[in-house]
Amino acid sequence: MTLVEAFGRVELAVLPGGPVSPVVSLAVGAYHLKSDDNGQTVYHTNAFWSGGVGLDVAVSPRVTLEARIERQWMRDANQGHVATFWPIGAGARIAL
Repeated sequence: MTLVEAFGRVELAVLPGGPVSPVVSLAVGAYHLKSDDNGQTVYHTNAFWSGGVGLDVAVSPRVTLEARIERQWMRDANQGHVATFWPIGAGARIAL
């Protein structure tokens, strides 16, 4: 399989200086997936975009906890809308 993907994402922290900051995000991208048999088994070209919200919580000056939920829309080049996803994520950012 060969995968070619491009993706861009923008996040805006609404209150970046506070201990808890709401975050909004917007993303757009596309991918092309093709099997090694010249695309006879798998051949997809999809575009997608997503929008979401989340929270950043400052635990210390160097550690921030984050939580995100978004809605992603997938659109196939030949079939139109093919899927909607609701990814949920949580993590930590550590400043070095």
